[in-house]
Amino acid sequence: MKIEAGKYYRTRDGRKVGPMEKGVSEGVKWVTGADGSVRGWLTDNGRAFGSHGSESDAVYEYPELTPHQQRTAEMIKVMQAYVDGEKVEYKRSCRDEWKSVKDCYVQGVPNWNWPQVDYRIAPAATPDELDWNLVGALWNYRARDKNGYVYLYEYEPVQSGDHWKVGEGEFARVDAIFTSYHRGTCDWKDSLMKRP
Repeated sequence: MKIEAGKYYRTRDGRKVGPMEKGVSEGVKWVTGADGSVRGWLTDNGRAFGSHGSESDAVYEYPELTPHQQRTAEMIKVMQAYVDGEKVEYKRSCRDEWKSVKDCYVQGVPNWNWPQVDYRIAPAATPDELDWNLVGALWNYRARDKNGYVYLYEYEPVQSGDHWKVGEGEFARVDAIFTSYHRGTCDWKDSLMKRP
């Protein structure tokens, strides 16, 4: 077997490694992970660099996946993320919004319903954005209610049911006034922001 740049290989211990990239010295390729990190060095014949037989040896070229195998691999990745405690979301049609799989539990576990339902690992939550330079000095806090309405507050609000409220001080609607406001993906309960 000869290692070739750009290809993937299966190691003796069952890992998929690659794509291979040319190493710094002749006869050595380097193995990168999906995140670009170097996982190990291989010689042109697939041996782990500096060894005479290792679990990191490449034993054969990793086969290209069929569309069905690729879809199965994606399903396994999502379900493994769920097992690992990551947030997983689902939606039933292209018109629906993504919801947590916790909303579709059956007897305490997700009701996996491939392919009628789409699932994904939830993207990292992003905060709402507002250019505070355009906001008057009276306003010190901003928060989004569950219904999506966004308000500025003079004093720090607290959660009450499905919205934010203040005991005293002024408040004003933001999203209908400021074009610099951009809604993030964070939950409304995590949307409270103090003026920087």
